[in-house]
Amino acid sequence: MTKISNLTLDLISAYELTNFHVQATPDFTLNVGKFSEDLKNIFRQNSLGSATFITAWNPLSKQLSDEENRFRNDMLKKELITRSLNFLDGFGQDPAGKWAGENSFLVLGISLEAAKKLGDQFEQNAIVWSDSDAIPQLILLR
Repeated sequence: MTKISNLTLDLISAYELTNFHVQATPDFTLNVGKFSEDLKNIFRQNSLGSATFITAWNPLSKQLSDEENRFRNDMLKKELITRSLNFLDGFGQDPAGKWAGENSFLVLGISLEAAKKLGDQFEQNAIVWSDSDAIPQLILLR
């Protein structure tokens, strides 16, 4: 049997069930494996073909204080700005409310490889990425 991840199935399942809220006009929510007409519209309007939903909160699933998490997410935001990447603010939230939500970003026009590197840089277990089909996919990094 081939091992595909160091993450537990419960953690992977939690990622898959998360609501990824995007602050846009209008606001919308992304879900892993489900087509998003709103994301498709953003792609069309901006001549884009990819995006990633990413956070810097709770690196490697280690619970940090809100202050530490805000600092880390500010560093991610600065990195996005430095790279001249377009992004929208977001918020990842457990629909069952078992864990606190995480401030995040929907980064527009980023390649899968660049998104993976960014996730690794900020010590994330996974990112959510979509190509032009506008169906978000969970991409495991560990």
